[in-house]
Amino acid sequence: MLVLLLGCPWVERETLRDRDRDGFIAMAFAGDDCDDADPAIGAAAIVTYLDADGDGFGDPASGELSCGQGGRILDGSDCDDADADWFPVEVWPDDDGDGAGSDALGPSVGCEGGTWSGGDCDDDNPGVRPGAFENCFDGIDQDCNGTADDCGAGEPLARGVGAGTQFGQAGLIGADLDGDGQGDLLIGVPTLGALVGFGSGSATAGSPITEDDVLLRGEGFGSLGGSSLAVGDIFGDGSQVLVAGAPAANGAVPILAFLPLPATGVRSPTFWLDGLGEEPYSAIGTSLAVGDIDDDGVPELIAGDPNEGWYCGGAYVIRTPLPSDIGNIGSVDDYFNEGSAGGVVRLGDSCSDYADPVTSERLGSSVALVGAPDGTARVVLAAPMSNRRVEDAGHVYLVGGTLGDIGTIDLSETDNGGVAGLDGGAGFGQRLATGDLDGDGDGDLLISAPGATGDVTDGGVVYVLFDAADATDGAWIDAERVALTLRGNTPDGRFGAGLAVLDHDGDGNADVAVGVPDLATGVGTGAVGLFLGPFGAGTRSLTAADRAWAAEAAGADLGEWLTAGPLDDVAGDELIAGAPGEGNGAIYLLR
Repeated sequence: MLVLLLGCPWVERETLRDRDRDGFIAMAFAGDDCDDADPAIGAAAIVTYLDADGDGFGDPASGELSCGQGGRILDGSDCDDADADWFPVEVWPDDDGDGAGSDALGPSVGCEGGTWSGGDCDDDNPGVRPGAFENCFDGIDQDCNGTADDCGAGEPLARGVGAGTQFGQAGLIGADLDGDGQGDLLIGVPTLGALVGFGSGSATAGSPITEDDVLLRGEGFGSLGGSSLAVGDIFGDGSQVLVAGAPAANGAVPILAFLPLPATGVRSPTFWLDGLGEEPYSAIGTSLAVGDIDDDGVPELIAGDPNEGWYCGGAYVIRTPLPSDIGNIGSVDDYFNEGSAGGVVRLGDSCSDYADPVTSERLGSSVALVGAPDGTARVVLAAPMSNRRVEDAGHVYLVGGTLGDIGTIDLSETDNGGVAGLDGGAGFGQRLATGDLDGDGDGDLLISAPGATGDVTDGGVVYVLFDAADATDGAWIDAERVALTLRGNTPDGRFGAGLAVLDHDGDGNADVAVGVPDLATGVGTGAVGLFLGPFGAGTRSLTAADRAWAAEAAGADLGEWLTAGPLDDVAGDELIAGAPGEGNGAIYLLR
């Protein structure tokens, strides 16, 4: 009996190695049964991973079979277990690299190979993605919202009152109306001979214009009061003074009105200069600019008069400070002749030095100032109907900053340089603007010609002359030689009728806004294109504008006039566009 028991020791040992008889050897005997007392628990059946960065995703190289998780996790798909911000997510293919993935191919879970967001309706075009600027003119849905060319200007900031007032034909950002230290918005209503203004607290209110907004009355209906505006320290006391041109005031006597700011309520001009009474067609104040021409710390006032000399035209450089006597200073002609404090330099042209001379150059239709490297500024004068190169093609003078004593300067007999237009009747110089577009610190000049032939016949062109003071120092160049042109793409759209230089996106680079008031947008008339800087040589078309806004009312003429500047504390300049053909006129804040 004893022999039999000693002969079966293997039965007991196998029983000890698998006590629960589940077919798995106990771990104590080098088996893999996680619990040899429970036949329901067999070998290790889960793989666990280390999660060193604690992002909930384990290191795929650390996987091992386990009976339980312990301090490990079940997901082993981490992209980098040393970086808690790098783990697998839904990614969309992004073939064009614009940061938006293709919905057509759908998302997958992974670490690389696409972007974390979808919504791209054209993954072959980096300019098409959710949030992209919509181009109004190409039939493409850039922002992938399901509708092409939906870039309307929105609701007007303000609407005019009174039939036929054409509110929105002129304006200025920069005057401090309410004395809060911030630039405010002034809008001229030339056909009413009036001026309205918004302080910074109401500049974006969107309320209709009422009589309470009128700041300045001209000489009556049709005086064109407020058709040109400028601001500067005209009286030398450190205060802002608003200068408003009324080139058709009182019949034969246009005026320049001076209104110290801040201003509240309806006011008559505090000071004014009369135009040339002996010239029945004088229109002094058609254009205005204020700035320090000769770098002496005292600003000058430049007033264009394109009707002087039977439409030959000219301009007056009125030296400041002006007399502080309240009332009429006298005619600009008397002020010019008497040589009183300040005095006047008259800039004119004989209109007789060209191959086919006429007396309708209309010099002074627009004026501007552009900085020169020596600290002075060039006076820029446009003569849009001159024959310097082609009949009625126009030219733009750049007159040196040192103008000498009181007297008359015949520009046709000087060595001042300029730019000659190319196309007859193109309106070369209808708008002038200046700024540092290429970021080199020197002033650049923009000259619009809304009827010029660029991409299309009469499509309109804005010519950009870099370092204008140097480029035209005693020399004349043709517009075709400028380094950069911005071009319209629709015949007769009048690209360049409105023009402004600003920093719209607040990045420190100068941008350019161009109005195209006769462009049919499908739902309205008029548009504004924005070109973001910095700029270099070449051409840029309206269809390639970085941003655009389109009118949503027929006959609105959106973009007929533009102004820009800071109206609030938000980075970037505000852009205001006039739409004088919309009802009684309207203005839009374009963001």
